[in-house]
Parts: sequence; structure tokens; C-alpha cells
Amino acid sequence: SKESLPETGANCNSNKDNIVERATGGNHDDHVREITTNRRRKRRRQHSERLQTKQLLAEFQNAPHSLRIPASQVSSVCGLHPFTNLPRLLFDFVYQSHLGQRLLQADAKALGLSVVMVDETTHERELLRNIASKASEPTKKLIERVIDRKSIRSVDQVQSLQKQLLVHAEQAQKDGNITKQQTKDLLSLSRGHVSKG
Repeated sequence: SKESLPETGANCNSNKDNIVERATGGNHDDHVREITTNRRRKRRRQHSERLQTKQLLAEFQNAPHSLRIPASQVSSVCGLHPFTNLPRLLFDFVYQSHLGQRLLQADAKALGLSVVMVDETTHERELLRNIASKASEPTKKLIERVIDRKSIRSVDQVQSLQKQLLVHAEQAQKDGNITKQQTKDLLSLSRGHVSKG
């Protein structure tokens, strides 16, 4: 009956060492040393990768390199395309290429920000809704029609919608609800949005 009692103390530790020794082909201390060594190697490798990334980004920031401008965006860069989102365009050119995207992540981290990519159409819709909600309720309804686009079936409807928007936007500007720049943005973005439909 002594054999059926659970082992305690040194015998129990000895059994653990034996189990680890059989499973790993070595003793427990060797196994712990191996785990510790692997963790150190991993930390060194991660530290080395961070240093390499910092060095690559520093070289990318300071080295002269060519900027790729697609032919479809030349008119935007020259200022000939009135519906271009210039801040977005500048952003895309500054953070161009794989290293540019890594620089973007590093810049965002340094500023305590997180990067969220939003497509341009979604951004325009939100901007339109934001300005329209400041302007007036009729302007807001017109903008929803512009965004929906399903109710617009002819060029005459587009022109009528643009005239109504112009009247409401100018009135909202006179009332002090929106600025002159917001009025221009509202009209140009809505015009571009409908013409894309």
C-alpha cells in the first residue's frame, strides 16, 4: 500500500525531470536553457529587424529618389483637374512604395495615431453629408439624392438638382451656416459625384 500513496518532495521533482528528460532527450535544466536561449535569439532578431527598419527609413527619407506620377494623375498634379483631392494626392506621393508605407506606419506611431484607409468615394460622401447637414434640411435631402443616384435618370434631372443645390447652398452661406469654401466644395463634389454615376 506504500506504493499507492502519491510521491512527495524530491521524488516528485525527480519524476518531473525524468518525464522531461524522456520527452526531450535531455534533462530538465538543458530544456530550460534551450528555451531561454531561443527567447534571447528571438529578442535579438526582433531588435536587429527594428534597427534595420529604422536605418532603411532614414535612408529612404534622406536619399534622393524619383517620384512616380501616373499619366492619369499628371493633370491633377498640374492643377488642371478641378475635382482632385490634393491633400490625398500629396499623401499618396509622399508615402509611395513599400518603404513609403513603412514610413507612414512609423510616422503614425510617432504621432500616436493609427492608420485607417478609406476609399475616396466614401470620404467624399462623408464630406458632402457633413457640409449639407450644416447648411439646411433641404440641402441635406438634395445631397442624399445625389449620393443615392438611383432617382437621377436624365441630364435634365442632374441640371435641376445642381440649380437647386446652388440656390440652397448660397442661401445657407448668406445665413452664415456654411463658409464660401464649403459652398464651393459642396457644389464641386456633388457635381463630380453625379457625373461619376
